[in-house]
Amino acid sequence: MKPSVRAWPFESKYLRDFAVVEERHNGLRLFPATDQLPLLSQAITREFEYGLTSRLAHTDSRADNWRKLCLWNAADSFCQYLNSARPDHLHVQPYYTPELLTQVAIVQQVTRSTPQGNHHWFRYFRDRAFLPDIHLGGKRVIFTTHAIDRYAQRADESNRDPVNRLLTDFWHKVPLILHLNANTPAFVFHASGTLAAMPFQMASEEIICLTTLTPNEISSLAPYDQPLRSHFHYGPQRPTTGSTNFDLTKHADGLIQKWRDKTPREDLRKAYDILSHLSWTKHVQFTPDRLRTQGCTPESALVFYDGVHGPTVLTTHTTPPPVPAKPAPVGLPRS
Repeated sequence: MKPSVRAWPFESKYLRDFAVVEERHNGLRLFPATDQLPLLSQAITREFEYGLTSRLAHTDSRADNWRKLCLWNAADSFCQYLNSARPDHLHVQPYYTPELLTQVAIVQQVTRSTPQGNHHWFRYFRDRAFLPDIHLGGKRVIFTTHAIDRYAQRADESNRDPVNRLLTDFWHKVPLILHLNANTPAFVFHASGTLAAMPFQMASEEIICLTTLTPNEISSLAPYDQPLRSHFHYGPQRPTTGSTNFDLTKHADGLIQKWRDKTPREDLRKAYDILSHLSWTKHVQFTPDRLRTQGCTPESALVFYDGVHGPTVLTTHTTPPPVPAKPAPVGLPRS
């Protein structure tokens, strides 16, 4: 007997009377179904662009740094707050073009059944095509169901969908790999004011995140002898890097200190409730003020971490120098 297909009403004034469904074939479960992605992307893109000011909506590669920063901040609000807990379970995330223009993309969650449990990865779609998948060191990053469930239980303190929150916390931070509990490699990143650690194992073409730990579940945490400069990147090809533009040692020290202090997670529910109920127009209107409270000025610039085209972007207070073409190795512990 063929299993029934679950469906959720899509919430958008630009696509009415439409249900988002999952697709199943070849042992995979895909949500949303692939043939629905163009319609969903069109509706979400219209919502995003129609709420922007005319100046932001017409931002292109010739735009100045400040306008690119405003578009980035507006898109971040659109994905993190206005689309953070959709009843139709759709996930919306930022995507960055090589010219540092921020777009919004629909996320398709792919689930594969294995003897050890379900494995999940995420594909980005915009307009009529898939965007390059996010990789690290040429490998696709996979999350087990256990890793996602423990993230929701231990590291998330908001009213947002935990998967959407995980995608934001994990992909858009500088990737940091530390020694965990007697020499186990783990991704360590900021989450809800504290830290989350995801131990992982490596296969030939994949990195599999196994679970999620917070300070109370970690008995030891230490850096490698040399900080591992790893990079999330779009597409499977290993990236070349330019000059470093981020103090990785200082970043590691700050997270290790949170582990030592057993810093508790912050309760973000009230703040996110307020932000989620603001209109899209209000979010766009407040964009310049939000940037200024973050220390940004018209002289600031948006840059890719170490010049690598991927989901990790940083703000600098001066225009960065040209990135040299000399390649540098990407650090990953050996399997």
